[in-house]
This record gives sequence, structure tokens and C-alpha cells, in this order.
Amino acid sequence: EHLVSLYPNPVQRNEIHLKFGVMPKFAPSILILDNLGRVVVQKSIRIGSDVSFPIDNLASGQYYLRVSWDGREKVLGFVK
Repeated sequence: EHLVSLYPNPVQRNEIHLKFGVMPKFAPSILILDNLGRVVVQKSIRIGSDVSFPIDNLASGQYYLRVSWDGREKVLGFVK
């Protein structure tokens, strides 16, 4: 069972999509880190089983998305 997945990877149309295996009870918290570990985006996203949000302010490159929800946490790598 996948708790959360990110698609598409590489990102298309400057938008990240997250799909949760079980809908979160509370709004997930998102951190996006660059390849040096610096936080470049920090936000809460709406509750849903499939959510998306824009990342058009990020330069092309490798990033890591850390999502925290309902006492869980997962780090997912992606390319923009």
C-alpha cells in the first residue's frame, strides 16, 4: 500500500500532484527542499485524496518533497 505518491515525475506544466492511499484527516504540510537541503517551499495543502499545487516559482532541477500528515511523513524526490 502506497501511503502517498507524487506524479508526474519529471513535473509537467509546473504542477505537482499528490495521491494519498487514505484521505488525510488533517491538512497535510509540505516542504520542498533543493538538492542542498534548503527549504524553498513551505505550505499546507487542502485535504483530499488527490491534490495538486503549482511550483512555477522553482527553477529546473532536482528537489525533495517532504509531506507530513496524520502523524506520518514521507520524502519523495522529483525533477522539475
